[in-house]
Amino acid sequence: LGILQALNVQFTAALALVGIAAGLADRPALGTAATVLAAVAWATVVRAVRPRGAPAAPPDRPTVTLGSVNLLYSNERIDEVGDVLASLDADLLYLTELTPEFAEVLESHGVRGRYPHRVEDVLPKGSGSALWSRLPLRHVTAPETSRAPVGAEVEAPPGRMTVIGVHPHTPVESAVKWRDGLRAIEAMVRGSDGPLVVIGDFNATYYHPGFVALYDHGLTDAHVETGRGLSPSWPTDSLLPPYLRLDHALTGRGLAVASVTDVDVPGSDHTGLLLSVTTVP
Repeated sequence: LGILQALNVQFTAALALVGIAAGLADRPALGTAATVLAAVAWATVVRAVRPRGAPAAPPDRPTVTLGSVNLLYSNERIDEVGDVLASLDADLLYLTELTPEFAEVLESHGVRGRYPHRVEDVLPKGSGSALWSRLPLRHVTAPETSRAPVGAEVEAPPGRMTVIGVHPHTPVESAVKWRDGLRAIEAMVRGSDGPLVVIGDFNATYYHPGFVALYDHGLTDAHVETGRGLSPSWPTDSLLPPYLRLDHALTGRGLAVASVTDVDVPGSDHTGLLLSVTTVP
């Protein structure tokens, strides 16, 4: 079900094509039915990606930048990824699929040393993660299990904020673990207060109820609010162009998005993102 929910846009396009083909084949009943269903499905898409009226970022306030990158545990171009991470020059970095080998490469590269405050869960294959920060971290909630969210309070120039990095299992791996992972993210969001950023590879789209539930806690999606809700981030290592947005930055509770930019990550199957936020007076 989770996989089918993710393909809402593709399902809409398929219905539209069926409607066109039925019309050309003089099958009016089938064409009408497919067209009506396509219109209903498209309305669902539009509703999911319409901006929710997040506050605009005041131009005269300081900002903090946060990068999110899924490294892909089988990546053979990690040195190049180190160059990308350095060029982002982010105040905080959230990395997923951080393996022991990748941690060593990024240490020797020098990019890891730029971030004196670190919460790391370095694990084999796709389970590792890290939150690196130039800014002091307080009240850190480190992962207790593989792929659990990591949270920390950050003393940033715009003011104190909480950052939660996420990377739940995919529904392909385990539907149960996937749903549990989204619930764990919501529980951490519910247990936090004040300005908040939730960032990472959610393995979920705007059409998954477990993701949409996060909106109920005063959060909005940076790509949606900047008019790019239909932009994809996965997969970038396929012959097909990317067709799903799995990588998100959710903000709220007194934070405003100054900008959000997608980042090409050599050798990964995801695009990364660079988010700039500030507080709203």
